[in-house]
Amino acid sequence: GLRDDEALVMFFDTPAIQPLREETFVWVVTKSGLRWVPAKLGRQALSREVAALRCGLDATAWNGKGAERCAALIGLNRERIPAAGQPLPFDTARAHRLYLALFGGVQDLIAGKHLLIVASGPLAQLPFAALVTRPPGTGDLRTVPWLARDHATTVLPAPSSLKALRRIARPSHAPLPMIGFGNPLLEGPD
Repeated sequence: GLRDDEALVMFFDTPAIQPLREETFVWVVTKSGLRWVPAKLGRQALSREVAALRCGLDATAWNGKGAERCAALIGLNRERIPAAGQPLPFDTARAHRLYLALFGGVQDLIAGKHLLIVASGPLAQLPFAALVTRPPGTGDLRTVPWLARDHATTVLPAPSSLKALRRIARPSHAPLPMIGFGNPLLEGPD
């Protein structure tokens, strides 16, 4: 079962079958609640948004013909395509809009929770921790309200894997707790 501080978040998309359009649904289960809401984007729009965000995070996405694809997704002209070693154009406003599309209808249910995420389709390629939970203020990426600042996230291949992991997990025998800090330096325009 789920702990008090956990929320299982699952995403399901449906294809367009006339007269219905494609849709994505968000299903959130906590120890004390359950909600099923439509996301604001269908599968094709999610594919485009995820690909655009990955262009701002993955330098290899800009290799070869990928540079033209990323520039088109982000809306950059050829003169602004980043050269090798230059900062990538991560769009924090886009990351916030995607957060709202996916989590906007369940923010109250996931507040303060460790998110156990089951994603498929285009969302399987999304680094959820890079979503932005509130409108970004300045261009300083160190102050951006990343999802990772508010929520621990674990991506699971299926809901059943949670039960399997809990069944075989053993308590730690470490004499002292371990703590780790990470603060990547992301440079460049947002």
